[in-house]
Amino acid sequence: LGGDPQVDDAAAFLPAAKLVGANMQYIYNRRIDAEARNLEYGVILNSDLVFGSWTNIGTSAETGSAALNAEFEAVTNLVSTAEGKKFINLEVIQN
Repeated sequence: LGGDPQVDDAAAFLPAAKLVGANMQYIYNRRIDAEARNLEYGVILNSDLVFGSWTNIGTSAETGSAALNAEFEAVTNLVSTAEGKKFINLEVIQN
């Protein structure tokens, strides 16, 4: 996500979440050249951290992006909280 594995900088690069009205705004960093690197980013949801399964909603909640630097962009997602409790995570897959 843009951090340096040899530096304790995770707080600056981890996804961020906050409530915005009736939605959860979830922002993560994505490589600008993700497609060329065969990387697929997607948001996954679960209502329980112990039971149940994660649902991949992919990029369907994506509302926009903005360049951070020459390598990364910040991607904003809005996930409805109308259904109640949800846990959200980022999944990155290399195809």
